[in-house]
Amino acid sequence: MLIVFLCGAMLSVNGCRSANTQVSLSPTHYTVSAMMLTVSQAGELLLANVTQSNLEDTVKRRYTITTRLPTLHLLPGETEKVETGKTHIYAIDFDADGNPTRHETARDGMTVRSTFSTMQDQQPKLTIAIEHSRIAKWITTPEGNKVPICEIRRVSTTIRANWGEWHNIGKLMANEANKGQVVLVRIDKPNKASSGS
Repeated sequence: MLIVFLCGAMLSVNGCRSANTQVSLSPTHYTVSAMMLTVSQAGELLLANVTQSNLEDTVKRRYTITTRLPTLHLLPGETEKVETGKTHIYAIDFDADGNPTRHETARDGMTVRSTFSTMQDQQPKLTIAIEHSRIAKWITTPEGNKVPICEIRRVSTTIRANWGEWHNIGKLMANEANKGQVVLVRIDKPNKASSGS
């Protein structure tokens, strides 16, 4: 599910030319990893069915930008959330002397929230929500207050995952100027157990 609306904050992205698909495993907790690939339409088609080979091919394309998202470590039934970026505080109400009396916040950054459980056949059922927020610009109100105009994009889903495999869960951004932001996620067992693939 993709939701786009105004009101919240952005995360800068770093390019790379090799598929850094390594994950940081915990000895006691399950690991949920995610990454965002800004890709061409051709790259997006390649990732419709993710394999290590087409992931490598896509990341090596000249115009692909790869962003690793925060990693979560959790136990079955737990919900964990990680936020990155910066929170901006701005005044929205003032007293007669012009002193601020009430504030609100806007964020530039990324939020990842996930829950998982294991089914009877021991395959993981993963629920994940990723929010990418950015302040598009600041405007000055007729009263002279500076307030942000914000964009928030979200993708969320529940999938029956395979241990140690990347899964395409959708896009954070519709294809614009032949570019789209595809989100991949995976879940791994604690490193004391076999992670499979």
